[in-house]
Amino acid sequence: MSPPLGPFGNVLKSLFPTPLKNRLLHPGFENFDGDNWKFSRDLSDALSKFTNNLKEWNKSIYGHITMQKENLINKLGDIQRRMDIYGSNQLAQDKMKVRQELQNVLHHEDLIWKQ
Repeated sequence: MSPPLGPFGNVLKSLFPTPLKNRLLHPGFENFDGDNWKFSRDLSDALSKFTNNLKEWNKSIYGHITMQKENLINKLGDIQRRMDIYGSNQLAQDKMKVRQELQNVLHHEDLIWKQ
């Protein structure tokens, strides 16, 4: 099930090609249009502000994806080294959580490359 995109979700999805539609499914985008759409009689100004906010959101979410990926890979390596020594259930749970985070980051990186 995809997250709700607020009052303009269907309009936004129809404006973008398929790879960009997938970005709209990012959990951080859930309420973006509702929180950032401020219409005050000037459509051009409202669209300009919305576009700028969207660019900033995009940069903050996807701009650091390589760094996120490297950090998660390093974290997995650290957890694996500790598991080799201590072998605790908590470390196994931590490893699974970090793997899921890494899969999410890799999925979003793949979406970026497909654009």
